[in-house]
Amino acid sequence: MDAEIAVLARLLAESYATQVAWRCRELKETFDEADRQVRAPDDPEWQRRVMTQPPDQLTWSSLSMLIEANPEAGYAVWDRVFIGPEASFYRTDDYRELRLGAHVTGLTWSGWNWRLSGGFMRVEDDRAGAYVGVTGYLRM
Repeated sequence: MDAEIAVLARLLAESYATQVAWRCRELKETFDEADRQVRAPDDPEWQRRVMTQPPDQLTWSSLSMLIEANPEAGYAVWDRVFIGPEASFYRTDDYRELRLGAHVTGLTWSGWNWRLSGGFMRVEDDRAGAYVGVTGYLRM
């Protein structure tokens, strides 16, 4: 457990240093300005993004040959709840899948966050049909 915490702490520190260096180089901010901006939890632009934009995902695992992309767009219908189109693409050496549909993201119930999705799916061997997805997760 301590090793996992150390790895996470190292990754967070590297991310912080990378962001500060980028702001200094690209935005010509002083170190103190960049540090303040990177640490600032009250940045109105980031707050707006968190409240109005759903997450995008791109997953790649070195443990398998799976490549997965799940770009989403959405409109905030109410506090942190988004509705909009979705597209998913999964690929391994011997499997391909494409999904086009719609999603509702950010629903909460009993301490869980929920995501509902549905649409049209096509698999590499030309099988096609509808799909429905329900995902629940806890924020840590």
